[in-house]
Amino acid sequence: MDDNDDTTTSATRIDSRMPSPPQALYGLGIIGAWVWFWQGANGFGEHVWAVVQGVFWPAYMVYDALRALHG
Repeated sequence: MDDNDDTTTSATRIDSRMPSPPQALYGLGIIGAWVWFWQGANGFGEHVWAVVQGVFWPAYMVYDALRALHG
């Protein structure tokens, strides 16, 4: 029996240094959200909140979509 328990071949390994398409899309979304929220911010506190909103933009998008559907 072989002492090497690594059953993955080099052909099936995923290069962890390359981001997957959903990660890249989320990254672009964060940048776009930062620009969007930053433009509407006035003052230091609102700019800090804009950075937070930029990270959690999918939650805001889903919330607004569900709110619009509900009426």
